Amino acid sequence: MGRVILHVGTHKTGTTYLQQNVFPKLPGIKDATGHFPELWRMLGLLSDENPIFLDVGRIADLCRTIVQPYPIFLISWERFSGDPYRCFFNNGTTAENLGAIFPEADLIFVFRRQDNWAESLYRHTIRRGFSVSPKKFIGYRPDGTFDRNLISRNYTVPTLDVASLDWSTYVENYERVFNRCLFLPYEDFAMEKEGFVKKITDFLDVTAAESLRDVRSNEGYSDVSLFFARIINLLNLGRVSDSLAGRVLKRLNRVVSRDRFLTGVVNRAFPARSASLPEDAMRRILDMHREGNRRLDERLGLGLERHGYY
Repeated sequence: MGRVILHVGTHKTGTTYLQQNVFPKLPGIKDATGHFPELWRMLGLLSDENPIFLDVGRIADLCRTIVQPYPIFLISWERFSGDPYRCFFNNGTTAENLGAIFPEADLIFVFRRQDNWAESLYRHTIRRGFSVSPKKFIGYRPDGTFDRNLISRNYTVPTLDVASLDWSTYVENYERVFNRCLFLPYEDFAMEKEGFVKKITDFLDVTAAESLRDVRSNEGYSDVSLFFARIINLLNLGRVSDSLAGRVLKRLNRVVSRDRFLTGVVNRAFPARSASLPEDAMRRILDMHREGNRRLDERLGLGLERHGYY
């Protein structure tokens, strides 16, 4: 089997941009995105299936058969990093199983400053059709502390356990499971895409085939778009009444894609963005992780202090 590269996210760290504009264009690398449905189905079981029912040996045989013909095979899927709404509870077992299936694989893991990551995930959650309030989403209490959601939770209301955002723990586990790892902060990508991508291509020992496109992938909502999205989500258009107003709303929802309208029209007319989570909550999230971030920087030497991690 040739060289296997696993890009595991996390979510909200430029993954869609890399999948659409970088990985498919790397010379000499077979990017699995959009191909090999059976491979994706098998790998999806690693994060979805109860581990005691997993036949990892069978999954490994099938995946290796698919990967075998290619000298370098790249698989990019943020789901590999775990379920953020459930404390990334499946991160450890998924990493172990990926390591068993691809024992010589290299790994790329991109993380983001915790306060900004939580804020970005909240916007993404609203975009997915939920209407949870900012404070409820992060379990922010009046006394300035946070709920520990752990794994038991109300599945109808997605929430984030901010204590689970200790990236140093995930880095240590990945280093234990995989032989060769590249860890990068998302802030490098936000500041300068070219330099960020060069670190990836250097790690892969390839040269980018063409200059990067200056495009936005998976564009998030502006403040006004976020406001309207929460209202639309609260209306729950699938269950509105059969009144005239209800029928008009349903018709509008069918004719005009909500997401396309908000990102393509409202975002352009009202592009301003501010923090959607309470500022004091974001400050406390970062304070919770400053020391872990410092240790992470001492371990990796990525210059995280310049991005405000500690």
